[in-house]
Amino acid sequence: MARGAFPHGGHGGDQCKVTPLDSIRADLSFVLRLLRQLPMRLLPMRLRTSLFLMAFGTAVPLIAFALVAANLVVKQENESLLNAAKARNRAVMSAVDGEVRDAIHTLRALSVTPGLDADDLQAFYTLGKKVLASQPSWNNLLVHDPQGRQLVNVSLPWGSTLLSNPIAPASIAQAVSTGQPAVGNLTVAPLLQNRLGIPVRVPVMRDGKVVYVLTAVLEPAAFQELLVAQELPREWVTGLVDGEGRLIARVPPTNTGTLASPDYLEKTRGGAREGWYRGKTLERADTYTAFLRSDFTGWTIGYALPAAIVTGVSDRVAWLMIAGVLLSLASAAAIGLWLSRRIAKPMSELAAAAVVLASGSVSPKVQSSIREIDLLSNALDRSARAIAERDRNLHQSQEELRKQAAELRRADTNRSQFLALLAHELRNPLAPLRTGVAILSMQPDSKRAADTRAMMERQVAHMARLIDDLIDVSRIDRGVLELRREVVAVDSVVRSAVETAKPGLEAKQQQLVIRYAAEALYFDGDSLRLSQVLANLLTTPASSRRQADMSKWRQGWTAMMW
Repeated sequence: MARGAFPHGGHGGDQCKVTPLDSIRADLSFVLRLLRQLPMRLLPMRLRTSLFLMAFGTAVPLIAFALVAANLVVKQENESLLNAAKARNRAVMSAVDGEVRDAIHTLRALSVTPGLDADDLQAFYTLGKKVLASQPSWNNLLVHDPQGRQLVNVSLPWGSTLLSNPIAPASIAQAVSTGQPAVGNLTVAPLLQNRLGIPVRVPVMRDGKVVYVLTAVLEPAAFQELLVAQELPREWVTGLVDGEGRLIARVPPTNTGTLASPDYLEKTRGGAREGWYRGKTLERADTYTAFLRSDFTGWTIGYALPAAIVTGVSDRVAWLMIAGVLLSLASAAAIGLWLSRRIAKPMSELAAAAVVLASGSVSPKVQSSIREIDLLSNALDRSARAIAERDRNLHQSQEELRKQAAELRRADTNRSQFLALLAHELRNPLAPLRTGVAILSMQPDSKRAADTRAMMERQVAHMARLIDDLIDVSRIDRGVLELRREVVAVDSVVRSAVETAKPGLEAKQQQLVIRYAAEALYFDGDSLRLSQVLANLLTTPASSRRQADMSKWRQGWTAMMW
């Protein structure tokens, strides 16, 4: 609390020392200001740090709530102390006012006695002696005239010289001017060895005029007994102070008539009926004091509590709060550490598993008691296995594609070779056909024409066979030529080959020598393919301008040609 010990600040007070609770509130305010100054976009942070911040963030509202609750508790406790002090002040002041009112009632009764009515002051003196003996709280009974001269002093023998000038003229003047009872402040009695007392004055009226002023001097000890009866705890202070700031009674006791402490006088001089402040007592003790002013007497009563009692509540609460804050932060740190170990470790393993997943391998499954992490681990495991299966399928597909590509390349190569071969073979029959056409146009000889036609028919059949091979695309892809095996005469094969190669030989002016065997020779084979082979053999020497020689004979069961 910044001012005083109590939550009400209506009547001022000294500045209080800063308590630990104030320090905690100031630290929290500083932290909140720093948090407000943080940028909205924070840098990436580790999961463990986030968990710690989450735990601390959860603890901060609880701590703030606890601080507010503690502050309310402290205020309530201080308010209870203040109310208790005020209630005690009111009770004691009510007893003090009651004591004074009793004296006034007694004086009013004395104001109508026969002796006083007959102005028989000696008779009143005798009655007054008896009344004074019956009033333990009185130490004297006086009669004054309106000017303040003493006419009767019951504590002195009758006929003693009395004071002509009043000791406390203000209260006498008040009673005379108002016609109402008046209460004075602490005064001394010069004729009674300066004995201290409090004058209570009641005017005696006749025909609306004051003729006498009756004064009962109250004993300060009577008020001391009232304060002692409160049974204050040790080190607590209470005091009854008159209108001039002098102590009528005090606990712990001090000399009657002593001025109250400077702090008390300063706070009560403003005329406030009720208030509180923090200050020093006569013993220089640090206290919180609640005071009350009587509307009847104008006196004040103060009730001082040791500052340690008031601030001790806030101090104890503050230390408890500090311990609670430290315990909360330690608990938050422990929870953050536990959560980080429970979450961060499997998350790190999941990250490592994701790296392994990128390489196409299947990592061990991450085990966790957290359902979400377990679900994520299962998903990663399924993904890893699916990726591995996909990679195997891709590998198999690649192998199949490589095989298909190799087969396509092989088929393309076979096709190219086959087409090249067929193109060459298709070109061979053209020369005999062109020659035959030329012969038919130049030779009217029917036999020569017949031979030429037979040769052309053979070559046309040869070309038809080659075209059939070209049309059969499947054999082209496989690179396979169909062989039509039959029993073929060697002479017919040689003749067909010579017919094919002869135009080229003649164009080069080369001579072909053929020597036949003595008997016909036969073999099992494809006559077309064999004639193509022999024609290719004969074409080669034709292109090199060399002489071609072909002989054939039979050796055993084998036909030999070269």
